[in-house]
Amino acid sequence: MPEVASTDTPIPPRFWWLRRLGAAAAVFVLSLAGVRVWWGHVAESRLQAKIAEYRAAGQPVLIEDFAVEPVPDEENGAYFLRQAASLAQPKEEMTDIAYDARLRAEHANELQQYVVANAAALKLIREARSKTRTDWNQKLTSPVITMLLPNLSPQRMLAKLARTAALQQHAVGNDAEAVEMMHDILDLARHVDRTSPCLISFLVAIAIDALGTSTVEYMSHDLLIATKNPATRDAAQPATRQQVEDLIRDLLEEQGLDDAWRHNLCGERMGQVDTMLGVIRRSPTSLLGNASLVAEPFLTPAWKLDTVILMERTTATIEAGLAPSWPAAQAALPNPHPSPRCSADQIAHLFGSILPGADDGAVQLRFRLLNERRMAALALAIRLYEVEHGHRPAALSELVPDYLPAVPRDPFDADNGSIRYRPDAPSPLLYSVGLNGIDENGAFSGSADWRPKDIPFFLNGDRPRPVPRRDATSQPSPRPTAPPTSTQAVVDDQQPEDADRKQRE
Repeated sequence: MPEVASTDTPIPPRFWWLRRLGAAAAVFVLSLAGVRVWWGHVAESRLQAKIAEYRAAGQPVLIEDFAVEPVPDEENGAYFLRQAASLAQPKEEMTDIAYDARLRAEHANELQQYVVANAAALKLIREARSKTRTDWNQKLTSPVITMLLPNLSPQRMLAKLARTAALQQHAVGNDAEAVEMMHDILDLARHVDRTSPCLISFLVAIAIDALGTSTVEYMSHDLLIATKNPATRDAAQPATRQQVEDLIRDLLEEQGLDDAWRHNLCGERMGQVDTMLGVIRRSPTSLLGNASLVAEPFLTPAWKLDTVILMERTTATIEAGLAPSWPAAQAALPNPHPSPRCSADQIAHLFGSILPGADDGAVQLRFRLLNERRMAALALAIRLYEVEHGHRPAALSELVPDYLPAVPRDPFDADNGSIRYRPDAPSPLLYSVGLNGIDENGAFSGSADWRPKDIPFFLNGDRPRPVPRRDATSQPSPRPTAPPTSTQAVVDDQQPEDADRKQRE
């Protein structure tokens, strides 16, 4: 039989290689897809496991975990504070006048009229103090990073008003009312702590609390306290021993401060998770905008894992802030987030680059707050002892147990030592060893800046005044400058731009 010609056409070599390359490319793409699916599963599992871990520990993590039941107006401290802010007639210069003895004498009538004009607001602040519940009616919505905090600035203004009124009442001998107003300021800070769960609320609450402790520093040395044989000015209204003891107890009560720190830092952690979810869900207001449409399929696992790292860092910061001392907190703080090595690293660690969360500065401020409150309580106990004995105690141990349950510990002392006392110094003071942990016998810089050396609390109310701020023409400010608390100095000097932004918000 004749041979049948083959109809198969030989495949040219170049097409043979193309088929192999196509098959290899298909295998490669399928492998990438498999890796992406596996990577996405691992990332999602770790994220959900971390959320479940914190929730199991009783910590809020997502927006819905921070939901609160509405509080009736008559039980809501925030309701009365908002009313007070709407009625207040603030004048910043009145705060400075109240702190300066010469100006206070020159403007006594004007200061009195200012306090009378704000009597309704001050009464509402007092009413808020009796309320144990707080609801600012600010519903959390995603993305929380874009939410405004409209209540913070008015409440800080109210705190300044209350401080001015307290100083004015002290000047006219009504220390019974002055002590109550110091209570009002401390309680106002408690309500502000619950404005919105975030670091900014915590910082503003600290600033308000510092107004209260600085007022104690200014007036405690000549506070009128009723005794069996009171030596008071004519028509004076001294504070009672019970009033002073109650204020000391409130200053030393720290469980509420611990709860507020934990709540607000958990809010920071919630913001980190919410921001990540907003980017992944392509929220119109997400950090990447429309770019997330392209980036999401490839980078979602990396962003989830980066958020897990951020959550762990914030949780470690929360625990560090609850340590018994600043040195112990330093040892527990997480290492700084590493800087991105390249553009790809920055994109993969997007949230670690732009949402660092709370750092050691916030933890420092927390321990500074504890230190100020403890020294304020000590100053009041010393004054109570002085009124009843005719002289200050030679040592702080003499205050125990009749005036204090124990001598408060210095939160900056690595050895858990107590706050120091120098009654015979040219300017008698209490002091802490400060950030460097070295006892320098109460030494401080010329403007009483607490960072370089010890942290002073002046028992005669004679804190050195800072150099007046100067304007662009280098001329001294015409307005008198009130002595800042050390906490205010930290915010103003270490983080000026951040502090200004927070105050505006």
